[in-house]
Amino acid sequence: MDQSVQAESSRRDAVLRRYNVERSCLKCHERKIRCDRRHPCTSCMRLNIQCIYPGPERGKRRQHHKAAISDRLAQLERTITTLSQAHDEDVSHRKPESPLNESTPNKPLPVQRAPSEASTNRGLLLPDRHYINDQLLSRLLTNESDLQAAMGGNAVDPSRNQISSINFNTFLFGGGQPAVDLSLLNPSRSQVLRLWQVYLTNVNLMFKILHVPTIQSLLFAAINDMKNIPHDLNALFFSIYFSVISSLDPESVVRILNQDRPSALRRFQKGIEISLAQASFLELPTVTSLQAFVMFLMAMRVHNKCRLSWTLASLATRLAQSIGLHRDGKNFNLSLLETETRRRLWWQIVNNENRAVEDHGIAVGLSCGFSDTEYPLHINDTDISASSTTPPPPRKELCDMTTFLIATTTSKGFRNYLQPIIYGHRRNAADELYTKQMMESLINKVEKNYMPLCDYNIPTQRSAYLLARVLLAKLEFLENQHSLALDAAEDTGPHHIDQRSVALARKVLDPSNLILQDELLVHFHWNFLSYTQYSVLIYLLWNLCVNPTIADADSIWNEVNLHFGLIESKKSIVDLGPKWPLMVRLREKALSIKEQHIAKTEACKEAQKQNSTLPTQLPAGQSHLQSGSFTREAEFLGYINWDISSPSTSDWANFTLNLDKLSYEVGI
Repeated sequence: MDQSVQAESSRRDAVLRRYNVERSCLKCHERKIRCDRRHPCTSCMRLNIQCIYPGPERGKRRQHHKAAISDRLAQLERTITTLSQAHDEDVSHRKPESPLNESTPNKPLPVQRAPSEASTNRGLLLPDRHYINDQLLSRLLTNESDLQAAMGGNAVDPSRNQISSINFNTFLFGGGQPAVDLSLLNPSRSQVLRLWQVYLTNVNLMFKILHVPTIQSLLFAAINDMKNIPHDLNALFFSIYFSVISSLDPESVVRILNQDRPSALRRFQKGIEISLAQASFLELPTVTSLQAFVMFLMAMRVHNKCRLSWTLASLATRLAQSIGLHRDGKNFNLSLLETETRRRLWWQIVNNENRAVEDHGIAVGLSCGFSDTEYPLHINDTDISASSTTPPPPRKELCDMTTFLIATTTSKGFRNYLQPIIYGHRRNAADELYTKQMMESLINKVEKNYMPLCDYNIPTQRSAYLLARVLLAKLEFLENQHSLALDAAEDTGPHHIDQRSVALARKVLDPSNLILQDELLVHFHWNFLSYTQYSVLIYLLWNLCVNPTIADADSIWNEVNLHFGLIESKKSIVDLGPKWPLMVRLREKALSIKEQHIAKTEACKEAQKQNSTLPTQLPAGQSHLQSGSFTREAEFLGYINWDISSPSTSDWANFTLNLDKLSYEVGI
């Protein structure tokens, strides 16, 4: 007890001593005279008054000041409340501002100035997202920001409008009906909600070019204000509806829209065309209108695999370059959300160009050219928003972008494979080494970074896993074909069937069949069916024609026939493409060769039973085809250069015609 009292007394003395040293007493301070800082001070002793220093009792001295502040705060709060109520009453009488007015992600913003040294390296992105990379013009516009409005695509020139009153945007999109009320083409509010749910289930993971939270907010705002939707956003909504109908069977379309599938497709296609024409898409493309166009092209593959989609894909590339999508958004200090949206859209456009050779047999230069746009982040849509400033860390589990990144990563390998075909040169030893290392790196990245994230028991994750298997096996198959072509160029001897190529082709076909057989993946079948595995089918059927007794021939036939059956069972909702009749005829040729070989073998066995001199097996090196028919791989369909590294790959249209002109007979 004594110790505690003594400690408290010591504390008080310490406080008094501290304030005695640092401050004058209150009375001397009030009188503004010098205090000798004694206790009590000389002045207070002379006046015979209590000497108080500003210590423990300091709070009491300012108590009246705190009360005044509290009163003042209360008064300010009452004022703010009154003003707020008046503002609410005023707003209640006005029509709320529609979020659709801020729907376009690439609307004009304050000038994005790049560093001076980047003006020539990165180009310049104007406020309306018009991209300029001419060295002289970029420097001029960077230094003279007031001229940027005159250069932008939204600049108005009355004299120009008088000279050219024709809307050339209707040239491609058939939008020569400006008086059409597009709200009449839109589905009802309840139908929009059902279509959006189907989009999230059937389309979103396949076409990952939209930021779902942003578009969902705009879509729900639009169904309440159908007549004031911006043209480019309206085109995007129609593309969403078109892709959804493309993913559904006819019965499901009738249940949702009370309209047959072809009529619904024509209706939404008309909405896309008119909206893009009204948005001046060809002259003033935006990220939103380009999203609409690319989504339409991808869904159009379900209905038309002809050259139209490939031709329009090149148009999409040019329009993307005109708004700088091939340059990463970080170069122009764009927001994180806009940068990520532009990345997704650019890489989807690049991925679309890789199918030209397989779809149409046309090996031409890729129009995407140079790009420094980074791959999208491995994240969920909910990980970023319009207010995000710091990129979130990549997710270590399967997420919204996993399937997209699997396709985009392997797409790099396909582009590298296409290079020697397009430009007509053979890779030297250094190129071969680099290609081998690059392929190994890509395969390793997909196998270690993405495939382990997939739970095979969950349907959506199983689809991502099987897609990875298809793409990786196809990369290996094509690269092996290229190596064989190089070896064949140096070897003039007989060509033999390469068992590794056959195994790799079957390795592509097996997961493809698993996807199309899986009833739990029926939501994704429409997309997988739009990418037929022509290369491996042709190679396997070709081998079965050249040598019907190839190792494991029965299993190969089972796999090929299964694939044919799965694809043809969907021909009522999916266009099989102009090359499919070729596949059918080639299979018929292979079946004919197989049947005649079996008949010849049976005849040999029967002759042997009758003590005939006919051998049961053909002599080594002799073909099952008669004299004058094709006896070597290089001679089978010899008008086609099977060296797939050659630039002279034949056009598939001519291939189909010439196949009918060939007459090779199989002896019995």
